[in-house]
Amino acid sequence: MTNTYKWYTWATKDNQSPEFSRDSAHGEEVLKIASGGEYSYGKWYCEIDDIEENIAYRFKVKYYSEYVPVEKTSISAVFTWIKEDGEWLERGYIDEIGVVEDGWRSLSRTIKAPRYAASLKIELALKWPGPKGYVLWKEPRLERVDDPGKRPVRLATTYIDPRIDTDSDMEGRLARICRLVDEAGSQGADIICLSETINERLLPLSLEERALPIDCSFTRKMKEKARQYKTYIIYCFYEREGRYTYNTAVLVNREGEIVGKYRKTHLPMTEAEEGVIPGTDYPVFDTDFGKVGILICWDQMFPEPSKILALKGAEIIFVPTAGDGPVHTAARAAENGIYMVISGIDRQENSPWMPSRIINPMGEVIGQVEEEDEGVCVTEIDLNKKFYAYWLSAGPCYSEPRNIYLKERMNGTYDEVVHDKYQ
Repeated sequence: MTNTYKWYTWATKDNQSPEFSRDSAHGEEVLKIASGGEYSYGKWYCEIDDIEENIAYRFKVKYYSEYVPVEKTSISAVFTWIKEDGEWLERGYIDEIGVVEDGWRSLSRTIKAPRYAASLKIELALKWPGPKGYVLWKEPRLERVDDPGKRPVRLATTYIDPRIDTDSDMEGRLARICRLVDEAGSQGADIICLSETINERLLPLSLEERALPIDCSFTRKMKEKARQYKTYIIYCFYEREGRYTYNTAVLVNREGEIVGKYRKTHLPMTEAEEGVIPGTDYPVFDTDFGKVGILICWDQMFPEPSKILALKGAEIIFVPTAGDGPVHTAARAAENGIYMVISGIDRQENSPWMPSRIINPMGEVIGQVEEEDEGVCVTEIDLNKKFYAYWLSAGPCYSEPRNIYLKERMNGTYDEVVHDKYQ
């Protein structure tokens, strides 16, 4: 590509310009950007004219860097789709990072030319590299690829009002749960999420009576239902393991196998006082339709858990919950550009949002359970659908919030949050 397209240099200001140079390695041209000062900022760029609108392209480039303090902030590849009259249509980051060999890494992404696109601008940048940082770019390639098409997923959230059968037992509650799973499964749900510890919520039992081993009747029944409807199920209960009790969410796959487990990390005071102990990590699970993460109740009130899951590649976060944070979950969805599926119990007074709902990456509710006693909501989404906002940080054009927010985090400035320096 470097032999096909002409590469030019750009710098933000003369006194903040990095140093540009070209070199050859084994016959392949290498484009170098080296620090011209701690806050220098510059790019190699090219413009490609033979672009067809509504066609998918794959761009990939390799890079090697040294002495750059925060690589994710400082090294980037940017694409811009441009109309024939020069107007920008869409702009964003080439953000799929891979490891190649001998210290070289890659940036790649499949991007679809929007309507009216006539050309594509590619920028290879080094920003704020410190006093000695540099980056080498090589083997940039753009190729036409098949359109990835849609990636439909049918999400199901569920609701049970636990106040109407408090004289029952866990087996009686399990029968109610199974009715909901049957309803969601019969609607073709790909994944069903149940509310927090709904198997025993408000039943007159001690924690010792409520805490169960992983191989309990609840687990066995959810495995059976997952196999019956060929669906994933997320269910939550107090798990007893040895002498410890956790608030645990379990992911069962379409074959009825446990393929994931998340233990609630943020415990409210009352739960900790009962003797529940916290989990310590935020796993992301691969499914046959995409990557998912799970949080439980109180976790949703803090921005960090959702951010970690998004950074790990989660496309949907499921939240089994008892308490509700409608503003918080809408914010978590919007600030990460991610779907949130909330399966709740308590509705906040005068709230327009029901406790079990599905939120899109713009923070908008796209489905919720409307029934007062129990019910399900099954909503189909397309995980390949892109959501756009005008301007954001990229200028007078459209960008994907998720792409922009995750790339432009200033990792080097978050030390106070990470280490609680003011506590």
